[in-house]
Amino acid sequence: MNNHIGRTLLLIILTFYSLMSPASGVSKYSTLIREVRGWSSEKVLAMGDTLLQRHEDDKALVMYMLVCSRTNDNMTDKELTDCSLANMKAGDIFYDRGNYINALENYQTGLKLSESSKSKEHLASIYKNIGNAYCMFKDYDKGFEYYKKGYAIIPKGDKELTFKLLANLFGVCLNRKDLKEARKYRQLMQTSPHPETEETHFYITFSKALLNSEEARYAESNKILADLAQTSIRAKLPAIFICSIYSRIYTNYMEMGDMSNALHYVRLCMQTAEKNRMMHYVPETLRDMAEIQKRSGNTSIAQQYDAQYLNLMDSIYNSQRFNVVKNQQFIYEVDKANKEITRLHQEEETHRHNARLYQLLFLVSIIAVVLISVLLFYVLRQKRNLEVSYRKLYDMNRSNMAETEERKATRTSNMKDDQKQQLLEDIRRVMEETDEYCQQEFTVGSLAKLIGSNERYVSMVINDHYGKSFTELLNDCRIKKACERLTDDTEYANLTITAIGQSVGYKSQTTFIKQFRKCTGLTPSVYQKFVAEDRLKEHTVE
Repeated sequence: MNNHIGRTLLLIILTFYSLMSPASGVSKYSTLIREVRGWSSEKVLAMGDTLLQRHEDDKALVMYMLVCSRTNDNMTDKELTDCSLANMKAGDIFYDRGNYINALENYQTGLKLSESSKSKEHLASIYKNIGNAYCMFKDYDKGFEYYKKGYAIIPKGDKELTFKLLANLFGVCLNRKDLKEARKYRQLMQTSPHPETEETHFYITFSKALLNSEEARYAESNKILADLAQTSIRAKLPAIFICSIYSRIYTNYMEMGDMSNALHYVRLCMQTAEKNRMMHYVPETLRDMAEIQKRSGNTSIAQQYDAQYLNLMDSIYNSQRFNVVKNQQFIYEVDKANKEITRLHQEEETHRHNARLYQLLFLVSIIAVVLISVLLFYVLRQKRNLEVSYRKLYDMNRSNMAETEERKATRTSNMKDDQKQQLLEDIRRVMEETDEYCQQEFTVGSLAKLIGSNERYVSMVINDHYGKSFTELLNDCRIKKACERLTDDTEYANLTITAIGQSVGYKSQTTFIKQFRKCTGLTPSVYQKFVAEDRLKEHTVE
């Protein structure tokens, strides 16, 4: 009879509702379904809770199943949570009616939905309820496993759920004959924060009586239970509490060999269970009644109770279907494990791939840094070489400008023709002592007009003396003037390169730069830079 120890405690913890008759056809609820069809899942759940409080379990079940039917692959996290809760509540109604198979199926569905959600809000409660269902089929190891899962993830501050799971763990440990663990969980029941209610007081006192029974202190256990029965009746606790006390009392009397008192309390237990339609209590009570009658020598009566027990067990505990559902749960757990393994493998492969990628990127970065460093070194060296070359060109230009007068005087002195000599002198005067050639429209005709000659003579003398055309001479003079103005740090210091080019007769900046480079080998900006450096050196020396 020791198998009653945990069963009685588990039964009173698992349900507080009166069991109702099975719901009738769906058509009975057509109006109700149409009424709430457009409602949100949250509102439909609230309606189900209201109906449950009014003890209209069948209508409440319809509400919960309506939310369950909204399950799809594209639900938001809130919808997943609502559907999970609806499945759990529907399972609770099936459980309270003694339909443990349907209850387990709903719990399993709720479990999958809750585990798929981000919040996992109801996961601990669902684990607890699945453990309850397994314990009803005496699979205490599986029940213990789910209770432990639920206890490990209880939301912080949920005193009621914590207490229920500890009470369940205590009861299932008794059924597993693990008194050490049972005492541990009973101690946690007493010391952990819990709601101060008549129910929690009942559980703690009842667990003490169960431990006494397990330790063969049956008389002491019955004394505690008799006092607890009176207290529970005065407190108007649900009938399942009273039934549990009677069940434990008659079990103790059976262990003590007192069949007369055992028969009295088993009848009280059966009457209470039948009156309150607690169908999950009736089969075990029928079996124990048969055992008591058999021990009392009433064999024929015992056989009648045995027959009733077997018939009721077939209708309530469908072992074959339970095994199917249990196997489905096993497959689900295995599938979860496989998915987790696959996910871990994928993560490892991703990490390895990323590590190789990071190594490659690091190597490429090193090579890039080396290449850039080499390139920068080469560019800087070329820049220094170019700087040196520019400086040489600049110095050459400055030197050439200083020697120009001497070369011209030499060439002029060698000329014998007085007319050519005079014409050359006039050309030199205009091109070297005036700024007439800085006019943008200045031509060989303009020059001939200024010196009172004609274009042919002027061109001939220029070609003969300077060894270049008028245009080349004009560009030389203009660039020379531009160099002077780029060097001038007073009158032309604030002019841009473009403005200086225009001041010596170039309309286009591009043309000015092209001619400047052709004549000097430098750009105006580089020339101006060297001028600034020379000026800085002069000031430093001073």
